Amino acid sequence: MWWKCSTCGHEWQISPDGRCGVSGCISCAKKQRRIAPDDAHKM
Repeated sequence: MWWKCSTCGHEWQISPDGRCGVSGCISCAKKQRRIAPDDAHKM
């Protein structure tokens, strides 16, 4: 089963029961941890 982030369009695979240990978009999570000054206005 594939899940697609509606914010950035990143896709990742999750298990059918939803217990894969990943909640939310991996790509967005990485961006939020180290946010660039020029990306701040997009939030």
